[in-house]
Amino acid sequence: MGLCGNVLHYLAGVLLVIKAINGILYRFNNESITSLTRSHPLTVQRLICDFHLLIEADLQDNDVQIRGYDENGDRIIIEIDESKFGKRKNHRGHRVEGVWVLGGVERTNKRKTFLAVVPRRDAQTLTEVHEVVNHSIEFITDEGVYTNTIEGTWLAIERHIVARHRTKLMTPWKLIEFIWRRKHNDNL
Repeated sequence: MGLCGNVLHYLAGVLLVIKAINGILYRFNNESITSLTRSHPLTVQRLICDFHLLIEADLQDNDVQIRGYDENGDRIIIEIDESKFGKRKNHRGHRVEGVWVLGGVERTNKRKTFLAVVPRRDAQTLTEVHEVVNHSIEFITDEGVYTNTIEGTWLAIERHIVARHRTKLMTPWKLIEFIWRRKHNDNL
């Protein structure tokens, strides 16, 4: 086996390890991983941090840039919305802590997504959009504008991010992880 074959073999092994780590992180919390592996909590925390840095490095600019035209030359419709990710005190009542996330998703089969934590939800932060759906009035406008794709994306993200990770510290990493999982959906 030549040098190229050795590198490919090594990269295939790395991919298998990443898939295994991905599966473990998706199913278990830090305490469970610490208990199962009999590792120190700081070791587990550092490994999870390293994993997030690894998946961030795997994402290319093209993975989070949504715009343009499809292969037929038609404009790609992008749904943009904001959502607050937070946790409730004792799992009831109003949300007491959380972060605002601005997101957009292409209305295509790939559903390429951008997600960004924003410091506040105001006109200056949320740039002008061309079409608006006011859900207190209607869910689809007379022009056929709707937000089903981005609303479905918010639901998928909320299912992925457990309440204890909906913090200013963890939410950005979990959003990156969500985009990475969507990018590699066929391989995981």
